[in-house]
Amino acid sequence: MGFFTHRPFGRAAALTLAAAMLLGTPSTLAAQENSISAPGVALVRSGKCGEAVNWGLGADNVLYIYGSGPMNDFSTNEGSRAPWAEELLAASPDGLSTIQAVQVCEGVTKLGAFAFNNAGSAYYTGLTSITLPDSLQEVGRRALYGC
Repeated sequence: MGFFTHRPFGRAAALTLAAAMLLGTPSTLAAQENSISAPGVALVRSGKCGEAVNWGLGADNVLYIYGSGPMNDFSTNEGSRAPWAEELLAASPDGLSTIQAVQVCEGVTKLGAFAFNNAGSAYYTGLTSITLPDSLQEVGRRALYGC
């Protein structure tokens, strides 16, 4: 007998299963998001940086970029910078200096334009490493400029 077996479902059971698969449950979705982000690491700030790509600053001062697909493109103008930069700089002028490392997780296929522009500058004074995944296929314009 193979790994998959066929068992007929009643109509109500099939509809319930289909709805659960489409909608998910909050606890299931939270578990999936947490396992994708940074297993074992509490995120102190987080948000979206692509249609299916998120960012999260861990309690370990690592910026995690996780999810699947491409990251959005950004610019150096206030209001259109990378969302972690906008949020951390709004909280404190030296907010980006808390980032010690960047971990772009497997599944992310593109770093957006200007994502870490001038990461070697006065903004990212604590940054010591950026780890990129094998899934990365594209690096946007000036995404790592100054690193």
